[in-house]
Formats: sequence, C-alpha cells, structure tokens
Amino acid sequence: MAPPGPAPRSTPLPRPDPVSHPGGGLLFVELDDLAEVLERLRKVDPADLADQESIVAIHRHLATMDAVATQATAAFDAAGDWTPDGARSASAWVTAKCRVRKSEAKRRVRRGRELRFLPETTRAWAEGDITGAHVDVMISLRCPETEEALIRDETLLVDQARKLTYAQFTRVAAYWKQLADPDGADEDAEKHQDRRDVYLVQSFGGNWLGAMNLDPIKGTIVAEELERLEQELFEADRAEAREALGRDPGPGDRLSRTSRQRRAEMVTGAFQPSNR
Repeated sequence: MAPPGPAPRSTPLPRPDPVSHPGGGLLFVELDDLAEVLERLRKVDPADLADQESIVAIHRHLATMDAVATQATAAFDAAGDWTPDGARSASAWVTAKCRVRKSEAKRRVRRGRELRFLPETTRAWAEGDITGAHVDVMISLRCPETEEALIRDETLLVDQARKLTYAQFTRVAAYWKQLADPDGADEDAEKHQDRRDVYLVQSFGGNWLGAMNLDPIKGTIVAEELERLEQELFEADRAEAREALGRDPGPGDRLSRTSRQRRAEMVTGAFQPSNR
C-alpha cells in the first residue's frame, strides 16, 4: 500500500509554538516539520492505515521516536538544563513538565544513561528494529562481571532481538547471562526461586482471583505454552463460527469465547478429575 498523501485542506496547518533551544534554529525546523507531518497523519482515516505494511511501519517509526526521545532526555539530564527550575532531577522535571508517569520518566533517563555502553543496541533502536523493552533486557545483562562478554556479544544479541519474538529473545538473553556470569546467574536464579509464587483468593462476590510470579525462563515457557493452547482453542472457535456463518468470520464477527475466556477454560480444564 502506498503511503497516504496529505489530507486535503484549504488553509495551512497551524505552526507549533516556538520552542527555545540554545544554538539551534535547524533543530527547531526539524521539530516543526515533524509536527506538520504528524498533524497530516492525524487527519488520515485510520482505516487507510489498517494493513500489515502500514502497521509494521508505524511501530518501527514509534520505536525510532522513543529512541530519539530517550537519547535527547539523557542529553538533557547530562546538560543540567533542568536545574534552573529548581527540579531535584531531570526525571522530576520531565514528570512535571511533560506530564508523564514518574516511573516512565525515570526509566527514560536510566535507559539514556545506559545506552552509551550499548552502541549496537542504540543503533538498532534508532532504526526501529527493536523496542524499548528489548533495550531494557540488554541493559539488565550489563554488570561488571559480564561487561567484557557483552562488548564481544552485543551485536549477536541484538541480531537475535531483531529476528525473534520478544518472549524468545528474553529466554536467549537469560541463557546468555547464565553462561557469561554463572555465579551471578545462580544468585539471580536463587532470588527468583525464592520469589516464585502462585496465589488464588476468593473475592467478596465469590469469584476467584489469582496471579503468579515466575522466573524469566520458566515464565517464558509457561507463557508460550499458554499461548499455544489458547491458539488451539481460538482455531476451534473460528471453525465453529465458520460453520454457523457459512463463511470465514471477519473482524466484526464475535466468536463464542474471548481470549481471556479461552485462557480461563484452559486453566480450569487442567484440573478436571479426568486430567488427574
């Protein structure tokens, strides 16, 4: 699908309010142009972007913008431009001025500081090949015991992040850390083992509510198996709907169960007497 053209309009788009930036008229022009492109895109009918190629492109551009915002925030943190306003830190300034969650502001500053040690990760993120979640995994691999190995293997790990699903990549990263720092991995595994937990409590309304806490590897195994089983039930629901409708069900056709309902039936079915 060809990229959508500018939305028809009879008057020019409003220009954003000027933003002061030391030494940089060119940067202002770039941000100004970006605002105009985003304004045109905002006026495009979402249905015109609802194809596979556009969805992939949008998410790649979103990752690139996240990378740019993170690196700019890290430079802002290092420059100390937040101090004249009396802020305690760059993340506190971003929280107040940009109206984001405190945890998100802190995460952005932390990511930005760590990126200077991860050049291949930075490049892949800026190109939209990976996301901020992948960056967090790469950051978690870096410690004094693994620093040398990470310098050696960063390109290999980033290539895996480009090719694999996020769940598969987290498993690869966990295995890599176990090889790079066996003692640290054993300590981490022991901590995760100590924190493992599954609970199920009954609410006031009589329903049962629960959650689980698993280590990265076992959690990935469980998540992928649940996804596989849920996909089997999904195919069964589609087949049922196809028979009832006389055609393949479309996006507007409801199946007999939602994804959450299918997962609930998977769990309860595992504890039926016949399965013991």
